[in-house]
Amino acid sequence: MKIGDLRHRIELQAPTDYQDEFGQPIRSWTTYATVWAQVSASGMGESISGAQLSASESYAILCRYNAAIKTNHRILFGEKVLNIFGPPRDLDGTRVALLIGATENVAAEVGAP
Repeated sequence: MKIGDLRHRIELQAPTDYQDEFGQPIRSWTTYATVWAQVSASGMGESISGAQLSASESYAILCRYNAAIKTNHRILFGEKVLNIFGPPRDLDGTRVALLIGATENVAAEVGAP
């Protein structure tokens, strides 16, 4: 990994769950790190569930090793919210770089213009 490859700024966020005054579960997100990364689109997909069309774009994200990144965290990349799937992988076991798989989900009604 060359430093010039890490040209995108991303924010790593962890969930915080609590209940509102009516006892309803609420999830908020807290940024715990802003890091340089290489972000590459790696594929697209779509599915239909009920009358809902769900499209997703997959990303491969390469960044410096960070043991705090978990599968229930998410990544902000500009305006995009990327959900981490699967455990981040230490590429060669040296704790230098992590490869993270993430998806951006977009939903729209079927038949909508």
